[in-house]
Amino acid sequence: MKPEFQLSRPALIWQMVAVLLVVLPLVWELPVWLLLVTLMTTGWRYMVYLGRWSFPHWSIRTILVAGLGLPLMLKIGQGISLDSMVSLLVLGFSLKMLEIYKRRDALLVMMVAYLVAASTLLFDQSMTATFYVLFCILIITTALGAVFQSSDSGLSGPFRHSAMILLQALPLMVVLFLLMPRLPPLWTVPLSSTSTKTGLSEKMSPGDISRLTRNADIAFRAEFVDRKPEQSELYWRVMTYGSYDKGTWSEPDGAHPLLPRHVSVTDIDLARSLGDELAYSVVMEPSFQQYLPALDIPLAFSAEIRQSTDFTLRASEPLRERYRYQLRSATQYRTYPRSAESLLRYLRLPPGNPKSRALAQQLVAENADAESYIAALLTRFNNSFIYSLTPPLLGQNDIDDFLFESQTGFCGHYSGALVFMLRAANIPARVVAGYQGGEWSPDGSYMLVRQYDAHAWVEAWLPERGWVRYDPTAAVAPERVQMPAQDMYQDQPDFLADLPLAGLHQADWLAQLRWQLDAIDFRWQRWVLNYQNRQQGLLERLLGKVDSIRLVFALMIPFALMLLVIYWQQRRQENPVVRPVWQRQLDKLLSSLIPLGWSRHEGETLRQFCERVAEGQPQWRNELVMLADCHERLQYSCEQDLRLESAMIEQLKRCRDQLGRR
Repeated sequence: MKPEFQLSRPALIWQMVAVLLVVLPLVWELPVWLLLVTLMTTGWRYMVYLGRWSFPHWSIRTILVAGLGLPLMLKIGQGISLDSMVSLLVLGFSLKMLEIYKRRDALLVMMVAYLVAASTLLFDQSMTATFYVLFCILIITTALGAVFQSSDSGLSGPFRHSAMILLQALPLMVVLFLLMPRLPPLWTVPLSSTSTKTGLSEKMSPGDISRLTRNADIAFRAEFVDRKPEQSELYWRVMTYGSYDKGTWSEPDGAHPLLPRHVSVTDIDLARSLGDELAYSVVMEPSFQQYLPALDIPLAFSAEIRQSTDFTLRASEPLRERYRYQLRSATQYRTYPRSAESLLRYLRLPPGNPKSRALAQQLVAENADAESYIAALLTRFNNSFIYSLTPPLLGQNDIDDFLFESQTGFCGHYSGALVFMLRAANIPARVVAGYQGGEWSPDGSYMLVRQYDAHAWVEAWLPERGWVRYDPTAAVAPERVQMPAQDMYQDQPDFLADLPLAGLHQADWLAQLRWQLDAIDFRWQRWVLNYQNRQQGLLERLLGKVDSIRLVFALMIPFALMLLVIYWQQRRQENPVVRPVWQRQLDKLLSSLIPLGWSRHEGETLRQFCERVAEGQPQWRNELVMLADCHERLQYSCEQDLRLESAMIEQLKRCRDQLGRR
């Protein structure tokens, strides 16, 4: 094999570093065994480089491809998903390491490495992930450049060259980001159907929401335009549960039809604002669901969102990435039934819980109307019930066990029990699940809502008022709706139990660090990932009228300028003028004589200049004559002689010393 087609030592090292770096961030998204395969193939190739092992036989490579690729192909056969396609790409990419020997193999691996690095952004678009991918691109480009450079360049030579290339491309990247129109994807590949995200579920058992307090994942962030609502006003509606069976609350499909696009419940007289309204925006984290949180009754929202008759909002498809939308909600409102028949489903109860039914009949007899009946129930909760994240298990008659025996529970227990008791008294009621409260950022610019802010409350139908919110948890533990959940739960043993260092998570210094990182990430999402919502306004300010011709010229001008800069740099590097050391030192010596009144005339040789100076300064004659002799021997020698250069440098030093004594 010709030497020019073999990989040099620096090229091979950069190849292995690039492979490991691009696969590392995918560990959290892909099967762990894929990382082990990458480590194995990279380690094998390193042992080949050391000369201890040989390249695997073709039969071994075939067995590896068949044995590892078959499970992935079977998974893809069950349904194409994003993680399965990326897994297949990473597998082939890793196994190719066992064949890196020729330049052609290295080029193929590095081209695929660009795709693997970019696939990281399919799962995570945070600022950290973006800059990590840019760093990976730098390393891949370094490995690509090292393939065409000799071993003499070392490890740093290709890195410096690649860094310079990317720095030159950086202005063009910024121009493309600012000016290029955002196009919808040509195709979409869904995430794995088994992908899950900790959050609210379409079904609720009493302990489901309490389990969310073990998790500190971010649910969403919110920015308010006018005023900041009070903590007790922050009821983020996500979904409603109207059906109850065997201790589980759910909502059958089609129970609340979606309204047509651009239509809200106010347009069909299901709700009406009575005064105060809030304008705000929400940045929702990926939830793999269509439900969108909103305060109270959403009156207006982004055009692509649809609203259902239970006032909840739905996205057009499950959220697989961050999603930003605008909202306006009513905090004081009056609601109306879709029909009289629609309220009947909120009165249904399955058989069981006889003690609770008997208590409901007793309280109905003791109270004149629905509001006093509800007040009596809330007073009962306040007098003898305990709020806890770790309540005891309940039996088959779960409502009876909770109301008469354990009397200890979480918001799911209280809301479920209250709805049961309301229906037993012939009052339509339903459970509403969402989030309550949140934490304001230190500068107060936005609110952060985490999974442990999940909450459940009750809506009861009162003919003269419509759907009215009641929070039985607030009757038991008012601090739950008056302070952030983190402050409320910090003494509960189960709070943040899923985190490996839950106690450290609540440390003040770590909380401040988290806020700083979150503020940076939030601004990144707002100004970079959500740039397409501001692009039209920016282009209109820059270009006046936005059309294809102006966009083309706006793109061509910076590209042309950058190409001219690169061309000028290349021309300078073609014929570099490198002055020898002795020449630079001679120029420095002649410059030091100018302040003394001795400057070299135009066309005057060095010997003539030295003789002229010696006439005025006889004490310098010997050194100047020797300097002229060394210069003539060096200039007119047939071959370059390092000894003559060294003699010239030594003579220049003696002249500087003589001048220094002067």
